[in-house]
Amino acid sequence: MFKFLIYTFISLELFFEDYLDRQIFNQYLIKYNFIKKFLHNTNFVLANKNINRFNYDVLHTTYYENYSYKLNNKNLLKVVTIFDLISEELNAAQFEHYETSAYAKKDNQCLHNLNYWNFGDYLGIGAGAHSKLSYEGKIFRRSCFKNPRDYIKNANSHNFYDDEKLLSANDLTFEFMMNALRLNNGFNQSLFEQRTNLPISIIDKELNLAKDKKLIIQKNGRIKPTLLGQNFLNELLQIFLKD
Repeated sequence: MFKFLIYTFISLELFFEDYLDRQIFNQYLIKYNFIKKFLHNTNFVLANKNINRFNYDVLHTTYYENYSYKLNNKNLLKVVTIFDLISEELNAAQFEHYETSAYAKKDNQCLHNLNYWNFGDYLGIGAGAHSKLSYEGKIFRRSCFKNPRDYIKNANSHNFYDDEKLLSANDLTFEFMMNALRLNNGFNQSLFEQRTNLPISIIDKELNLAKDKKLIIQKNGRIKPTLLGQNFLNELLQIFLKD
């Protein structure tokens, strides 16, 4: 119930604050006060041991694009201030920041998310669902028909997918890093080789560049983002993006 309420509240808040162009500082202040209130509510903390903190982006080419609040250097500083305040409240409530947008009580990380961030396989069922599947030494991404009518029509003939992609070596290295580097504690090099069927040496050049920029640490067979790498994750990931 509480999880439903928190996501619903924040979603509605962001709808009115982002899309309808109200003051962005007030938007984040409302979110901060909301989170602070619930983190000090015993029932909420008992019911919620894993919390996701993230911002919604307005998609281009949608109706709401015209109503999106444009960030600039002046109000960006305000957003960062509220962002830090929310982080402090979560830390004070003993929620560990273990992934880019996720906090959890000790030993209560979301297993579903961890499987995803560790580049594990998953099976999507239903209209629009996506899957990542490994077999016979190859890794595929599949997506089901998005339109429910098309999905039902084709499912009757046991054809659920309207798209399938065999991941190339470049796809695998980037997608693995894009997921695994979201984890603040990073990953073991052996996991990279296990999940991609590629040697870690294939990204030695990129790893060295990321280390030179102080975006990652590589020690005792483990690779993890530095605090700088966490805060500039997009810049870190671009290093591993190949043509």
